[in-house]
Amino acid sequence: MKHKYDIPPLGGLNLELPPQLIKRHFSPDLSGVWSINGQLARIPGKQKFCDTLMSGAVMQLFEFAVETGDKYLVAMTEDKAYWYNSATRTFDSIHDLTDFTGNADHPFSVVTFFDGTAKEIMIITNLIDAMRKWTGAGVISALGGTPPQANCLCVYENYLMCGHTTESGTLFPRRVRWSALANGESYPAENFADLRKTTDWVISLKLMRERLAVYKEKSISFMDHVGGGLTFDLVENYINGVGAISDASVVAFGETQEAHYFIGSDLNVYEFDGIDHRVIEGVDTIIKNVNPDKKPRISGTADKEDHKVIWAIPSGTDETCRDLLIYDVRDHSWWVKEAEAIAVSSFGTALLEETYTWDTLPFDTWEEWDDPGGWNSRNMLSNAPLILVGGADGYVRKLVGGVNDDGADLPSRYRYPFDNLDGSDDNLKLVNRVIIEVENKGSGDIAFQVFTDHNDQNPAAIDEDGNTSATIALSGTDSNAKFVYHSVDIAVEGYAFQWRLSSGNTAWSGRVIGIDYEITGTRIL
Repeated sequence: MKHKYDIPPLGGLNLELPPQLIKRHFSPDLSGVWSINGQLARIPGKQKFCDTLMSGAVMQLFEFAVETGDKYLVAMTEDKAYWYNSATRTFDSIHDLTDFTGNADHPFSVVTFFDGTAKEIMIITNLIDAMRKWTGAGVISALGGTPPQANCLCVYENYLMCGHTTESGTLFPRRVRWSALANGESYPAENFADLRKTTDWVISLKLMRERLAVYKEKSISFMDHVGGGLTFDLVENYINGVGAISDASVVAFGETQEAHYFIGSDLNVYEFDGIDHRVIEGVDTIIKNVNPDKKPRISGTADKEDHKVIWAIPSGTDETCRDLLIYDVRDHSWWVKEAEAIAVSSFGTALLEETYTWDTLPFDTWEEWDDPGGWNSRNMLSNAPLILVGGADGYVRKLVGGVNDDGADLPSRYRYPFDNLDGSDDNLKLVNRVIIEVENKGSGDIAFQVFTDHNDQNPAAIDEDGNTSATIALSGTDSNAKFVYHSVDIAVEGYAFQWRLSSGNTAWSGRVIGIDYEITGTRIL
């Protein structure tokens, strides 16, 4: 009697399911794999955004927009500042004679605000240096007025909010100070609040809908704009016992920043929606391997297009961030891309890379215009910003599909843990057919393999000729089809099975969706 076995639609442990409904096969082993719209594709690699080598690790990337419509991509290294010149495709220095004095343990915080004449300026801080500004022309300069030094910045209700400040040489690690209304070069003496309900220090300021969340080391508070003489109402220690490990580890997600994902000082990963916070289970085993002396170097970013949050973390004894922790907000799956060849110092986004005309569009025919999107087309979609990586080696890179900076293709693998199909290891099964779905990409192929009986090293022969893999083409006869379904006839006998899709040199997206099998006998114990 033949049986039909349906594979779950996507990898990752779905925490919304009650435990009795979570099956062993629901969490696949992913290596170099990225989930996009219910499919599994190759993880993005990193390629140089341009050939400019800057002075040390790239600590901050920021897109500065002004009301004229002009946008400037700005990079800060440990000691200097640069802007991206799209005409020459180089990063040109905008630094004056005063270097920043921090190092890789002193991350920057950057925002767009206004100066004393209501002109947009970019404001830069790194706690240990005086705040600087840039107008979009010339070089950076000192911010006017008497601004504090600050660990983190955020704009809230037309005030520049400064957290964890140093003022006149005195450190106020529990203070939030704010500017005059719409003026980042005026700081009235009375415009501050000290959060002293607990002794932990302010780590990060992030917008959450219409509120300002103040992350300390072991608590989360809110500041609400009420206007008048009070200006802000403080809800101190709304959450007790949970705080952030670093400013850049707190990632706001959604169009209105309706959720925050952050790495806690207790080395758990949290989701916080302004009401409740929850631990993202299982990730703590990865984070607890973070180099304890390099926690401030953790940096995160949101990839809203693909529903991801990405953190760069320094694992084990690494002093630089060579591992990427990736969490899928929609599917609740997570995994780690380990031992990156190029350490990440910061993340940024930009819409600046190319300006296309009718003569330079990267398509030859209208049929080719129907691009499936994803990482390979990010540099040509105006509504999909590039995710940029600041490298510890002084280069800025962009994330692109499946290829690293040296031109080497990134290998990718997707496989389910062993499963006995019908719930009993005692029954010998014969798998007759596997149904695989892949995105219709036009060229190339991926390999399908089967492993049996807890042997995850040697693939089983799948036909009478002894072949251990089947080739799955990424194109179909119907050129208009979004996905191509392959029915692969095989003959593999065993008690438990594992399925693998892999490719080392082809961009792909696909998954196993169904299996036909029959029970052939019972194991004699």
